[in-house]
Amino acid sequence: MSDYSIKGSSNRPISLSLDFPASESKVPLVIFLHGFKGFKDWGHWPLLGKELSHKGFAVLRMNFSHNGTTPESPFDFVDLESFGENTFSKESQDVKDVLNWVFSNPQISKNIDLDNIFIVAHSRGGAIAMVTLNEDSRVKSIATLSGVGTLARFTEEELAHWKKQGVVYALNGRTNQQMPMNYSLAEDYLNNIHRFDISSVISQLKSPFLLVHAEKDETVALAEAEKMALENGNARLEIIENANHSFGGGHPYTGTKLPLDTEKAVHLISDFFKSLM
Repeated sequence: MSDYSIKGSSNRPISLSLDFPASESKVPLVIFLHGFKGFKDWGHWPLLGKELSHKGFAVLRMNFSHNGTTPESPFDFVDLESFGENTFSKESQDVKDVLNWVFSNPQISKNIDLDNIFIVAHSRGGAIAMVTLNEDSRVKSIATLSGVGTLARFTEEELAHWKKQGVVYALNGRTNQQMPMNYSLAEDYLNNIHRFDISSVISQLKSPFLLVHAEKDETVALAEAEKMALENGNARLEIIENANHSFGGGHPYTGTKLPLDTEKAVHLISDFFKSLM
């Protein structure tokens, strides 16, 4: 595995980890996007990257530039100011910046099959993956892991309170931190609803894409995935029975093997992407 750092939105760093399979020919690339209150090294995501690389993919796990971690503290939310300033536009731009880096870096791109670039994304990252697939022809397809069906996860009443206060807080149950979200996040969504309304985005997708969802998801209801699958005939929905939102993982993760539910998801993703190549 190799680690890199590039400049992202507002010149904040995007940390990257790349797992490369043993291969004498160019290989397809999977970019992995974490979800809300997540990071590329959370729990079993490093093992997920390794497992996909064993299946013949180069896997590039990335931190969004405003996810609250830093290159010096990759496992902790030490930059809550940055977390509070995050927006969907910034996350979307971060993915484009990573794609630009792959294509412009000959040491990386010489080993990548640039016609076969995919995204795997967990939870809220799934929405950013869909936006990217809709806007960037360099991405061939995506697979979401319990991806959200909407980014508008607030009521009108909550929105009015958010606007008045300027900031709201989300409790991180693992760290007990109050994670700030500035009103600029909601503003960015409302001002760019043509880009970030996921139902509209899904209706525009021309490529086949995969929705892997946990049957017992306690965070993103299975109904969201079922609705997305109905909104586009190119969608394929796979449900992992009895799985939870993290597909059996958690942070910290001390196991040396993937949880069975994540392993099932990885098999589905690998087979799906290979069917498109």
